[in-house]
Amino acid sequence: MQTLFKTFLLLIIILLTACNQNEDKLNPPDPLIGYWINPEYVDDQMTLMKSSNFNENDYGIAFFEDGTLIERSSGLCGTPPITYSDFEGTWTKTNTTIDMTMINQWIDEIQWDIINLEDDKLVVVWQ
Repeated sequence: MQTLFKTFLLLIIILLTACNQNEDKLNPPDPLIGYWINPEYVDDQMTLMKSSNFNENDYGIAFFEDGTLIERSSGLCGTPPITYSDFEGTWTKTNTTIDMTMINQWIDEIQWDIINLEDDKLVVVWQ
């Protein structure tokens, strides 16, 4: 009887684990979620690399699952010494378009078109 109970319990654990794994496969995380740093510009394209956090004194943007974002930017002033601050905002993604609302000195509406999105690389064109 005790062996039958242990077998039944083990079977339930295996089934629950398998269900969770299948659910993750059906709803994979959006590769856009995370921190993007080290911008490189070519014409109207910007390439960013995925990171675990921002660089202290460089541009970066972080997209969070709840639709919020943080942009690390120097703002408008490019006069040395340049200082960086974090500005909050929101974002949505429709197909290959990212719509962002940044709240810094005023409210900015920004749109990026995704050219390429990989696990560690994001290429966008801004409008």
